[in-house]
Amino acid sequence: MKGFSIFLNVLATLLLLVVGGGLLAASFGQLDISDLILDREVLTGVIGGVMVLLGLIVIFVAIQSVRPEQAISIQNPEGEVRITFNAIEELLRKASRQIDGVKEIKPKVIAGKKGLEIFSRVSVGMGVSIPQVTVRIQDMVKSQVKGVLGIEEIAAIRIYVNKIVGEERAKEEESKNL
Repeated sequence: MKGFSIFLNVLATLLLLVVGGGLLAASFGQLDISDLILDREVLTGVIGGVMVLLGLIVIFVAIQSVRPEQAISIQNPEGEVRITFNAIEELLRKASRQIDGVKEIKPKVIAGKKGLEIFSRVSVGMGVSIPQVTVRIQDMVKSQVKGVLGIEEIAAIRIYVNKIVGEERAKEEESKNL
């Protein structure tokens, strides 16, 4: 999303510079717009429509990036403690390194009506028992969230195995992550 935002900002800036420069040149008599386009009304409408569309997209992207980071609150005797969903996801990524057969995990924490919902996309090694590995992952998630963070409201722990990685592929991915 960040790359898309940068692209939109560059595109909007270039469009504004070109249109602004053209209008400035036309106002000083350096550029005759009628030489470029036969129908000025169509040109004006197209440029105006593109500028409005780009403006709306930039506003939408800006609003998306301003959203507060989601977190869960825990009450301690000394006061409130907030743990961000990103922190929980990072904890689960690090803890999953201890599970044999797990090559990569991408957890996503969502606030549900009944508590936290944790979805994890997992890459496992070739030859491991997927049912055993997924049970170990779910147990690890439950113990980390409840034991380390003190969060009791876990509504669901869902695991999606999206890759089964061979030994050569696993070594390549490990070398990329280092």
